[in-house]
Amino acid sequence: MPRTFIAAAAGALALAAPAFADAPHGQSLSPEIVPGAGLSGVAGASHTIVRELTGNGVVAGTAFRLTPTAVRFGEFRSLKIRTVLFGQNAVKLRGTGIVAGRRVGFTVVGVHNALPEVDVFRIAWRHGASHGGVVTSGSVFIR
Repeated sequence: MPRTFIAAAAGALALAAPAFADAPHGQSLSPEIVPGAGLSGVAGASHTIVRELTGNGVVAGTAFRLTPTAVRFGEFRSLKIRTVLFGQNAVKLRGTGIVAGRRVGFTVVGVHNALPEVDVFRIAWRHGASHGGVVTSGSVFIR
């Protein structure tokens, strides 16, 4: 009986030995190397895009001024800008302003075009009709 047990154990070790021979002992495997990835790799890479907005001039006979932090149009002035959403050549601002002594919610849309005298400035408050149109003097610049 002990001979069969020893023979069975020796046979099992003989079959398992080639599997253990391939693995290095005490050495960790290096991570997979991706050609062209550089030392820092690409995972988690990020960059910041800074958008720019300026506008001033006259639209529909009324002077306006537009920045990411303030809006003026005639007697209207912004108190707080809540959101600024940039498109490729347009911007939409929402916030709270004051006109005729009353606080109102407002939405402003500005559009920058490469052609002269084609920029647009529109503002609406109190969910009413919008004011503005094509900028006749000045410009809206979005980058």
